[in-house]
Amino acid sequence: MNYVCFWKLLLYQSDKKKFTKSTAVRHFVTGLFLPAGVSGFRCEEGGMRPLCSRSGRPQVATPVIDRFLIHIGCAVLYLREFQASGNSTNNQSKNMEYGTIKLTDVDMLHKVFRGFRSHDGVGWLFRGHAQASWELLPKAGRPEFYLPDNRDLGRFHNWTKSAVAYTSLSSSYLEQLALAQHHGLATRLLDWSMNPLVACYFACSDHADRDGAIWMYEMGDTLMTDQITQDTLKGCHGVFGYIPKAAFPRIINQKGLFTVHCDAAHAIGVKESRLGNGDPNLICLHIPANLKPDIVKLLADYGIDRTHLFPDLDGLSAHINAATARMRKPGSGD
Repeated sequence: MNYVCFWKLLLYQSDKKKFTKSTAVRHFVTGLFLPAGVSGFRCEEGGMRPLCSRSGRPQVATPVIDRFLIHIGCAVLYLREFQASGNSTNNQSKNMEYGTIKLTDVDMLHKVFRGFRSHDGVGWLFRGHAQASWELLPKAGRPEFYLPDNRDLGRFHNWTKSAVAYTSLSSSYLEQLALAQHHGLATRLLDWSMNPLVACYFACSDHADRDGAIWMYEMGDTLMTDQITQDTLKGCHGVFGYIPKAAFPRIINQKGLFTVHCDAAHAIGVKESRLGNGDPNLICLHIPANLKPDIVKLLADYGIDRTHLFPDLDGLSAHINAATARMRKPGSGD
């Protein structure tokens, strides 16, 4: 008896004929309510055709078990097709590239930042690079400081043993890491700000002859808390967010927070934004070198300078030195 069973339906997919959602539904219904007098179905280019005798009359009706097999076969084929389509979409998402915006004038900054809000650290974050070529990795993940197998945490442990001679340490492991990061130790924390103007300052205040960049990153779904221990951190894999307490003035004035990279060289994964508009969750705003001086002047008008971002004697001294460097010198021709 000629009928299409489960195995033949599976072979249908191997013939590379397009098995769309609409045809899947049609065959599903047909298999469930197989018309009387039709013994089965044949795979053809236009779809499934009823099997009839040479006289044109339908052959012997298909037994119930065959109808059941056809019904199951159609369902399985559709699920396989759907799964393959989903996997393809996921692979494209995982392999997305970060977005790029090139700044053409200073006024464009306002237009760009209106589209990216921090929402107190759970939206977009901002980080400035004085050189656009710098990698988006924490210091402990860069070649000159990288130690594999969580050995960067061993370096941090050695730091804490000596640091207690200078200051009291928090009971929170991540707060201790943030303090070490604050004082220049190579850690797996990467600094970000909720304020895009802070990122602008760091992108434009140094290396005036080089193009800069502002990285804009949509905070991931997973945040670390102060309950994280060293052992827990060793077992983590990926990039996580960490919003610290206001432990020191720089964190407050810079509206600072961190990404925690496990391990230290683990790069931020680029995927589609939570907005679902096809844009990536990581975007680089490219700043030409010739725009840097005007941006620094604009930021100063808004009160964003080194004395604000570094509210201590070091910041005050650096601010006065930078102002002196911008002064017109006698005989310079300016």
